[in-house]
Amino acid sequence: SGQALTQANRAKQVVRSAQRTAPAGGLVVRLMDGDPAAFSGLVAEAQACRRAGVPFEIVPGVSTASSVPLYAGVPLTSKDGGEVHLVDAADRHTDWSLSVADHVSVVVVGEPAEIARAVTALEAAGRDAETPVALTCGGTTTDQHTVVVPLGTAAAAVTEHCSGQTVAVVGPQV
Repeated sequence: SGQALTQANRAKQVVRSAQRTAPAGGLVVRLMDGDPAAFSGLVAEAQACRRAGVPFEIVPGVSTASSVPLYAGVPLTSKDGGEVHLVDAADRHTDWSLSVADHVSVVVVGEPAEIARAVTALEAAGRDAETPVALTCGGTTTDQHTVVVPLGTAAAAVTEHCSGQTVAVVGPQV
C-alpha cells in the first residue's frame, strides 16, 4: 500500500489478517522476532486485537537481550557483579551516568548506527574506554558473529562489522 510499516499500521494488518484467515473459533498465531515485550509493537497489536474483538494470548519467549549473548558465549554477569542494565539503543534519553560503574553490565540492543551512538555516549559519560564490548550481529542465526573490542573502538567496529539488529554487551565479564 506504500505506507510506512509503523507499529500502528502493523497492528491494523495483524487484525485484518486474523479476521480474514481465522475460521470461526480457529486460532491465528503471530510470531514476533526479537524481544516482543521490549522494543516492539506487541502492545499496539494486542490493543488493536482487543478493540476488534479478536481473541489473543501472549506466550512469552526468550529475550533477545539474554538469548543472543548466551548463544554467543557471553555471560551477562560475573562473580564480581550482577547488576545488568538493558538499554534500547534508539532511546535518546538514557542516563548513561547510571551505567559507568565497572561492576555494571550494559546490554544495548538496536541497529548498528544506534549502537554506535549509544556506546559513544556511555564512554562520554565516564565508562572506561578499555572496557570490553562484545558486539553480536545476526544473533542466533547462521550468520551470527561476535567481535570483541574495547569500548573506545566499539562505535567504529559496530558500523564496520554489523548490519541489522545487534546486541552489545559492555562489561568486564566479556
